[in-house]
Amino acid sequence: MSRPTLNQAMKLEAANKTAQNLNHDDVTPEQIAKHYDLHMDGFELAKVLERDCDHDLTFDDVEVLEQMSGYASDVLRNAEKQWVIDNDIQPPLAIGTKTTQGTITGIYQYGAAKYLVKPYGQSDEVCGTKRLVINFENAFAREVAT
Repeated sequence: MSRPTLNQAMKLEAANKTAQNLNHDDVTPEQIAKHYDLHMDGFELAKVLERDCDHDLTFDDVEVLEQMSGYASDVLRNAEKQWVIDNDIQPPLAIGTKTTQGTITGIYQYGAAKYLVKPYGQSDEVCGTKRLVINFENAFAREVAT
């Protein structure tokens, strides 16, 4: 089973939380969910709702709609955590494995089934300990020439 992606039911769950904070009863969670795309900010969402649903939204409404992205991310993150539990997802590559993007240095603790990868050529003295965050399923071991 593949990693969950943000679907309409998840958007609606996030939109229900968002709509609770709006001062407009005519803006429905269904409208918010229908017009929302992942990582859309509050201003973009407000403009779409104004255009497609004929709502007259204020700056305060934009600030409330800004929360939609965070709620949607939380819903998706929880679905990913449940997916890991339900499917007993384990890291397919060991820490230290050289991948096509860099070397795996750890498991990302703030997301589900993700590696921390140090890009090739990166100096920790110059860049600190910046790491790429790569989904398990997108990390591929680097072919070693023999």
